[in-house]
Amino acid sequence: MYLGRKNKIEFTPERKEERKAKYSMVVLDFDGTLADTKESIIEAFQKTFKQLNLPPLNEKLFEKFIGLPLESTFKNTTQLKGKSLEKAIKLYRKNYNEISQKSVRLFPEVKETLEKLKQQGVKIVLVSNKGEGALKKLLSELEIDHYFSLIIGEEKMKEKKPSPSVIKEILKKQKLEPKEVLIVGDTKYDIQMGKNANCKTCAVFYGYGNLKEIKENSPDYTIKKFSDILKIVFTGV
Repeated sequence: MYLGRKNKIEFTPERKEERKAKYSMVVLDFDGTLADTKESIIEAFQKTFKQLNLPPLNEKLFEKFIGLPLESTFKNTTQLKGKSLEKAIKLYRKNYNEISQKSVRLFPEVKETLEKLKQQGVKIVLVSNKGEGALKKLLSELEIDHYFSLIIGEEKMKEKKPSPSVIKEILKKQKLEPKEVLIVGDTKYDIQMGKNANCKTCAVFYGYGNLKEIKENSPDYTIKKFSDILKIVFTGV
């Protein structure tokens, strides 16, 4: 679990590796990779739009923006700017914190897979465009927060995905080479971030990303269920 001070990246120690792993660290996305959050995100945006007297959200069109930073999502779906945009983001976060408690669910075998990775000494890092407050709250409620060496939300990323800056900072802190790290996510932005950092990438095909766009970015691996990560990380599994 992340224990660092605000805006400072620090890691908690992992137990010693017991089985030979191809990768020392796995960097995971949250929305569409670990958890099914689409329903809660759309509901929170719909409520926010209504409160701001904006036209109803086109859900089908909106789905392609899931996973982007909030500012980018609002800019793609509204004409809000400046103080009005700040107000909308603050209101959305309040709505999401209330709504997500009842609708967010882990995808199958996520908890069991995280447990196996941690038991074998693989560092697990979470990098998400979701606000860090909401992210940590969800991880705690889903009872998986203790699996992560580091949790990075939107506020701690100087540059958002697909920029590799946050990955490069992690590599520097942990004294790891790019070849030792696997980046896992459900959108082209996750894959691009990994490739921009010269790390290996794994695309999940059960999430919210456009499969055509993901394939065009040539991920090194693809999986149809989360537990398949074990086959990639460990030899002989």
